[in-house]
Amino acid sequence: MSRLGGGILIVLLLFGGWGLLRAVAAPTGDCDVCGRTVHAGTRAVVSMPSGETMELCCSRCALAYQRRNDLTAASLLFSDASGRGTLSAEDAFFVEGGKAADCCAPAAVLRDGAGLVAVSSWDRCRPSLRAFAERTRAEAFARRHGGRVADWRQL
Repeated sequence: MSRLGGGILIVLLLFGGWGLLRAVAAPTGDCDVCGRTVHAGTRAVVSMPSGETMELCCSRCALAYQRRNDLTAASLLFSDASGRGTLSAEDAFFVEGGKAADCCAPAAVLRDGAGLVAVSSWDRCRPSLRAFAERTRAEAFARRHGGRVADWRQL
């Protein structure tokens, strides 16, 4: 291979790799439950009986949607909070609650056009819920950030 050809190949690999990295880390759209931005690291996917899929911002929105719509756990996939891909509800260990909150907003002061003020202190994504493929990682996370470790049946 010539020097020029090798250089072009390196440039393509570098830019192709950067594109892949950006695709994994970049927001993927808006949550079909709460409207927040969906990020690859906290994303959950619900498979509907019709074959349609929904992207959700976090495990909490997925759990709430699953319960409201009486879906089976087999219809849910979660991003592993350790960054190791996706896993099913049956294979996940969850950390519920604690100080870490992925997509939860802090309490905020809201003001409408007429000047009325309200404090927003409830959040549909609380308490936070993170999925892990390994119980030991979930337990280590809970020790650092608080919360309880549970499997799908315990939620």
